[in-house]
Amino acid sequence: MDPAPDRWAETVDVVVVGTGAAGLTAAIRAADAGARVLVLEKTALVGGSTSVSAGLVWVPLNHHLPEVGLTDSREEALAYVRRLSGRVADPDLLEMCVDRGAEMLAYLEQRSPLRMTAMARFADYYAAYDVPGKKAGGRSCEPLPFPVGSALPEWADRIQTKVAVRGQVARNMLAEDLGERPRAADELARREREDVRTKGSALVAALLRGVLDRGIEVRLETRAEQLLGRDGAVEGVRCATAGGTVDVRARRGVVLASGGFEWNRDLVSAFIGYELFPISPEHNTGDGHIMGMEAGALLGSMHSYWGSGAMVDPSDLRAGRPLPTFDEARAAGGTLIVNAHGERFVNEAAPYHDFAKAFGEFDPSTAAFRNETAWMVFDHELRSRKQILSLRPDGPVPDWVATGDSLGELAERLDIDPARLEQTVAEFNGHAAEGNDPAFDRPRGMAGSKIRPLGDGPFYAIPIHPGTLGTNGGLRTDALGRVRRARGGVLDGLYAAGNVAASPLGWGYPGGGATLWAGMTLAYVAGDAVARHRDRAADSPATPAGAPAP
Repeated sequence: MDPAPDRWAETVDVVVVGTGAAGLTAAIRAADAGARVLVLEKTALVGGSTSVSAGLVWVPLNHHLPEVGLTDSREEALAYVRRLSGRVADPDLLEMCVDRGAEMLAYLEQRSPLRMTAMARFADYYAAYDVPGKKAGGRSCEPLPFPVGSALPEWADRIQTKVAVRGQVARNMLAEDLGERPRAADELARREREDVRTKGSALVAALLRGVLDRGIEVRLETRAEQLLGRDGAVEGVRCATAGGTVDVRARRGVVLASGGFEWNRDLVSAFIGYELFPISPEHNTGDGHIMGMEAGALLGSMHSYWGSGAMVDPSDLRAGRPLPTFDEARAAGGTLIVNAHGERFVNEAAPYHDFAKAFGEFDPSTAAFRNETAWMVFDHELRSRKQILSLRPDGPVPDWVATGDSLGELAERLDIDPARLEQTVAEFNGHAAEGNDPAFDRPRGMAGSKIRPLGDGPFYAIPIHPGTLGTNGGLRTDALGRVRRARGGVLDGLYAAGNVAASPLGWGYPGGGATLWAGMTLAYVAGDAVARHRDRAADSPATPAGAPAP
């Protein structure tokens, strides 16, 4: 942390870094507690990783459960998250999220334009497993469509409308994609015409409208790059802008909500230990992590991340180059995942968070990551009925998709021992014909997964990688969102929430939207706490943007 300057360019009460759901929630809460707030965003677009997500927020005990005829209890919710989060999770943080998550959601719906609905049939990710407290639906809540065209016309081009999963329509609700909620025939055209957003973009837009309604400035293309302070206390932040460096004083504190570090290869190498394929915005480069480490913050769960399978389609170019996307069809009937040795190493239907972790399994007998290279192998029946990336049932086979008339021919193309691949498939097929999988229990897994033997050739293979929606390790906080100091205590004036903070869930991922639940709940309490923080310059009023400060 650099020394605070003698003179600041401007002064506010609270600086929030980041415009994902966590940052916007913290800003709303701090403003409502009486603070003058400034929100900083280093890119030209609002929303961070939230904007490319499905927008689900997993909230135990949420107030929408009775609307869909479901119930929940504190005991069930705590039993469930405690089981999944492992020994690295902070029990106080877990209890805080369970106890205050529903309060957070109700508060935002009462005090902002955000409106949510419970997905009655969207099950917890471990609903098929022997885990206490699981629920078959209702905890994952989805934002209702938000009219950006009429409510935020001046921001329309600055809120990203995109989802990370190919095939999910950015104007559809997820419940509509999954057939849980009907949609009128002309509704999609209306949403396009009137710029009505859904999914993560709707969540961000509704919260942004709430931020702007409070007179909070959201400053784009302003990168927070250094915390400033003295005597171990954070007093402000140094920002890089197109016009040069600006030092902003935060009289009550700084809330870091700047995302993960999955696009920072050095940090991934140092803490994860193997290559990840991010499915998140490229600006998640660990800025907040670095600033926190420089200030002496305690770190937690830096080895962990929100996992997923990932595929790269060379024909799907974004910003001039192919980028990872969610894997497709890995749990469909007629598929297997094998490593470079022709062996299965994971339940193909495992929750996507857990699926990715199998790639990082170290084999001490060979001193190598045995699953570092992997393929999804599938048969012609699946290829003929389902589009997988740009491989269409009625189209030619792209050069980047390996093919073979037989399994042996496919194995040779993949540089796999043909006999080993044939044996792996034969073993799987013998059990799959009976609906069983003694090796990995594939019949039990994510909803919608199927098991059947691989049929006749030709056979196909697509590379599959350990992907990530974002890292979930970062600055450790207490139950008020205050960043803990590596040498004990807390860093005065510094708060964190979202993927820059060590997740309250540890390595657990209990259901769709759990990332946002943990991040938004921590931001909710942090925003209130920072606004009520001791004013370190009570005799000096906050100054407007651009005005000199004492």
